[in-house]
Amino acid sequence: MSTSVNQSEYEKVKSLVLTTISNISIGPTATNVAFMVFSGRAEVVFHLNTYIENKTSVMEAIGSQAHTGGSTFLGDAIKLATSDVFTETNGDRPDAENVVLLFTDGESSADEDVRSSIDELKSKAEVFVVTVTAEVDNSTVDFVASSPSLNHVFRIDAPETANIVRNVTTSETCATIPPVANTAD
Repeated sequence: MSTSVNQSEYEKVKSLVLTTISNISIGPTATNVAFMVFSGRAEVVFHLNTYIENKTSVMEAIGSQAHTGGSTFLGDAIKLATSDVFTETNGDRPDAENVVLLFTDGESSADEDVRSSIDELKSKAEVFVVTVTAEVDNSTVDFVASSPSLNHVFRIDAPETANIVRNVTTSETCATIPPVANTAD
């Protein structure tokens, strides 16, 4: 978690993610989940095919993540999702729609990296952004989210967010939960 996201906000993100995971079916022909963080550096915690039939392991891996603080590498996370997560080698299925749930405040240590790489990610996945702090860089958040941003950007504290996230992840999609950054940053 970046320093712009506090421990309480981080715990809200983990809670929403874990609740979401508990409500979906994980399997080779159901939803597959990948998880990334991008605080200090962008890294894939696990790929789409790591826990393909084990919801408990998915939840344990996410639940064990700790708030670490540090700079936010949103651009690197976007590049990594595009080049590493959404590949057939790592479990991307050509017959499944890809969804990214990005938890962030929109802050980034290198805005140019975000702007130069987001279009490629949007060509592979529908990007939903859940903002996690009171202070949000709305221009970055709106730019990163799929269009129209009104239908793709939500506040973590908004009452409807949990239902929206559940609906997004229970449709016939391959859900990826990358950058729990800036929120899991």
